[in-house]
Amino acid sequence: VVCQKDVLMTKQYAQSRRGEGDGIETALQKLGFSAYSMTSGFCDGGDVLVAEDLGIVWVGLSKRTDKTGFTWVKRLFEKHAYTVIPVPVTKCLHLMTGVCYLTGGIALLSEFVDHEARNAIAAHCKKVIDVPAKESYAVNVVQVGSVVVMPGGYELTQEKISKAGYTVFTVPMSEFEKADGGATCLSLLVSK
Repeated sequence: VVCQKDVLMTKQYAQSRRGEGDGIETALQKLGFSAYSMTSGFCDGGDVLVAEDLGIVWVGLSKRTDKTGFTWVKRLFEKHAYTVIPVPVTKCLHLMTGVCYLTGGIALLSEFVDHEARNAIAAHCKKVIDVPAKESYAVNVVQVGSVVVMPGGYELTQEKISKAGYTVFTVPMSEFEKADGGATCLSLLVSK
């Protein structure tokens, strides 16, 4: 989890994922980032949703991120004047499986977002794009400037994102979808 030049090396709940950040930590330190590791609790980067332009971070409390992990993330972002809000995640693997934030106060929300989390996110956004149930995988997107990179084959969601003023670039993601991996899972998201 990255905020400006500070990096929180998270402790993964899944034993099989522990240690996968070792090479990333070394590379980021060579680029001038300050990295520190969690010594307690668990946190999955997919539970950390940053709305940089709003100065808000939502952290999903899920099977992979506990309250101690939330505290680590809160410390990191509050140091840079962000408001950090915990939200429940019970219907999906982690928060960004069910929600994504686009700059300008726009959130993509799927049916997998808990009611309480939906309300906490929508309260800070000027627009919510509801992703149809049959296209729920399309909620996991990555924004680069005015371009939104999303999985191909989800025309309804693609049209809604385009109508919101973004250029949409689709990529084939079907093999990653089989393993519950999305566009954000394949990215290192860095806030300014």
